[in-house]
Amino acid sequence: MMNGIGKAAAAWCCAAVWLVAGCTEEGATADGPGEPVAEEFRAVLPEAEESGEALVWEPGDTLGFWRDQYNVNLPFALTEDSIDDGGRRGLFYGTLYGAMSEGVSAWVYYPYDAGAAMSAQSVVTEFPGVQRCEPGRRPLVPLAGRYAGDPVWMEFVMRPLCAVVEAEVSLAAETETPVRLQSIVFHGNNGERVSGAMTVSFADEVPAVSFASDGGRTLTLDCGAGAVLAREPQRFRIVVPAGRYEQGYTLDFRTDRAECGSVAVVVGDGETVLEAGATYAVEASLETFRYSMPDAAFRNWLVELGYVTVTDDRAGTVEVTEAGRAVRALDCRSRKFTSLDGIECFAALEELDCSYNRLVRLDAGRNRALATLRCRANGLVRLDVAGCAELETLDCNGNALESLDVTGNARLATLYCNGNRLTELDVVRNDALETLYCYANRLVSLDASHMASPGSYLLYCGQQQEGGTLELVLRGDQRARWEETLAGAPANARVAVP
Repeated sequence: MMNGIGKAAAAWCCAAVWLVAGCTEEGATADGPGEPVAEEFRAVLPEAEESGEALVWEPGDTLGFWRDQYNVNLPFALTEDSIDDGGRRGLFYGTLYGAMSEGVSAWVYYPYDAGAAMSAQSVVTEFPGVQRCEPGRRPLVPLAGRYAGDPVWMEFVMRPLCAVVEAEVSLAAETETPVRLQSIVFHGNNGERVSGAMTVSFADEVPAVSFASDGGRTLTLDCGAGAVLAREPQRFRIVVPAGRYEQGYTLDFRTDRAECGSVAVVVGDGETVLEAGATYAVEASLETFRYSMPDAAFRNWLVELGYVTVTDDRAGTVEVTEAGRAVRALDCRSRKFTSLDGIECFAALEELDCSYNRLVRLDAGRNRALATLRCRANGLVRLDVAGCAELETLDCNGNALESLDVTGNARLATLYCNGNRLTELDVVRNDALETLYCYANRLVSLDASHMASPGSYLLYCGQQQEGGTLELVLRGDQRARWEETLAGAPANARVAVP
């Protein structure tokens, strides 16, 4: 990725990109795109300002290119041996179709998205609702630029499409046990859309960004296993859409504390403008922990049920009512919620069905009493159930999970995780497991030899997405059930038992 974003409140970050046109006799015709032509971009990044940090290219950086109907979303990639001048300069290699003509109009964007939809005026790409915290690395800031003129020496002026919020996070006082920051959740206080399908328009000189009406209202910086906090501040950066936030915005710092594990910091009393290419510093000394629910729709739904009262609507902080402390089941299917952050405040919760919403991340690990969780068809990229010792049924099929950890769920009896992107699944510690649906993932092997009920278990693990054969490990007393009843099912296609 591209490192460095410049100093706080920096102006537009510009990069010059030239295309060395390998002019060929073969050109586009009325009947087709013409012959392929190898081309190379020379990309030059600006020097660092005195108090800023240099932008540098890294091997693998890729631009998407558009010229006409035959040259749509073409990738131009950077290799290690094509970088010089301390990382400021590089050659991007790719292929165009047809010769360049006079008066060419073209544009590029970064980072390249193979699934982007492009036209002469815009690109629609995915702005993820979850960003990964990578210590020592700058966040990925999207860029775009347009050029019209002489094709022999094209120069694109790249403009950043987003701002960066840099939070300096510390603990107000030392604690006996370590406090880990698990995530930072950003949301506009007027419910602005900030993730999902992002349209970059080139109708004007400066690219304009907008989000679909069903886009997400929150952004999450995922800190993985958690960053241990101390009195000394640590920096965390999250990339956010530039633009106007009519009532300011809020950063919700979520920790691993069992109860009241979050601190919400409200930024701005009224309209707040975040400029593209700028960095905005926020200081957060975590002291007073409260329950926070950044998704206003989820929060208001719980208020209507009488389970919470709002203490600060802009910050999204709530207090749990007596009815909320006693609630044991929640059914919030098909309500277009984009975040269930704050669900941990319901300590007595045993059943939760949040299927058919728009969640990208769900942390249910602090709901210790949870026995049944259904979260199918959301688009989840992360699901945490590590602390759910009572969990017996988990239905998370039809999401975008690349990993799933159920090794600590000893009572798990039923697991539906089919239709995800799992490359491995460890169930050898799940001795109570009787039903497992994990077909249509990306698995190459599965050890199901520890499943219970050898005469009646249910297992569907075929049809893996890469088209290969899954190697299945079974016990001897499981084989009869497999061969007589399960092996012939369509969902068990392409499964081999050694």
